[in-house]
Amino acid sequence: MAVAKPKVVAISLAVTVPLFVILNRIDGIIAGNSGMGVIYLQLAFIKEYFIPVVASWGTQGMDLFLRTIWLDFLLPPAYALVLSSFYALIVRGGGAASDQAIKKIDLVHFLLPAAAALCDYTENIIHIVILSWRWYSGWMIAAGSTAALIKWALLAYMVLALAARYVKRHGRIVSS
Repeated sequence: MAVAKPKVVAISLAVTVPLFVILNRIDGIIAGNSGMGVIYLQLAFIKEYFIPVVASWGTQGMDLFLRTIWLDFLLPPAYALVLSSFYALIVRGGGAASDQAIKKIDLVHFLLPAAAALCDYTENIIHIVILSWRWYSGWMIAAGSTAALIKWALLAYMVLALAARYVKRHGRIVSS
């Protein structure tokens, strides 16, 4: 597996971390004093929760969100590559076991970050449509929140799968 290399993990991590930091800072600016950041928008599910989040941002916050959302299209492939390559590295042990057949569950775990990234793209596109057109459609809001919830669930599951696979391979997470 070409991605099961420490160099791939390191490079993808070197892209992911700065993107995450930048997006987190933008989120803080958007949230301002209200404390209602993008996560509140992502998980609003209904118009009655969505609209107050957007209103708390004000015109400047919404404009900043729409001007900088393109950065959130760079993050999904970056985090997907970090998670998938790290998982592949753990499974392959740095390439030592590369002649072994890949188990189906490992293939599923390898592909889950890409599925999360697709959900992230779906959520981003829906939010762009809603906010650009001021089209606060209940089903669009629910669809965006559903995509976000699935994304977060897949990412949380993937972190647990990484930890479990690491423990299975190495017998512990931290040496004593």
